[in-house]
Amino acid sequence: MIVGYTFSEDGDVSKNNGKEDSWIVKLSNQGNILWEKTYGGMEEDRGYDLVQINSGQLVIAGRSRSLTGNVSENNGSTDVWVKGLNKNNGNIVWEKSIGGSSP
Repeated sequence: MIVGYTFSEDGDVSKNNGKEDSWIVKLSNQGNILWEKTYGGMEEDRGYDLVQINSGQLVIAGRSRSLTGNVSENNGSTDVWVKGLNKNNGNIVWEKSIGGSSP
């Protein structure tokens, strides 16, 4: 699994939700893409780190400036954005924005 962010909506990237999207890619042992997903809204949303917790769920930490798309809340300008994903298909199980009102 790899996580990062993308501005694209072509090539290996299937969709773009806005300016930047958090992007996760699951690779085979040979480096072939098994699945990939973008997450975010109309603004800048980035994924920085990925861990797998004991339940097998994937957790991505990043940041978000959106209040649309997969982002359910925004507390100000840029929030820490954390998502729990199903490890088999990348679907969002839960997500949370954490931050204050200042930009």
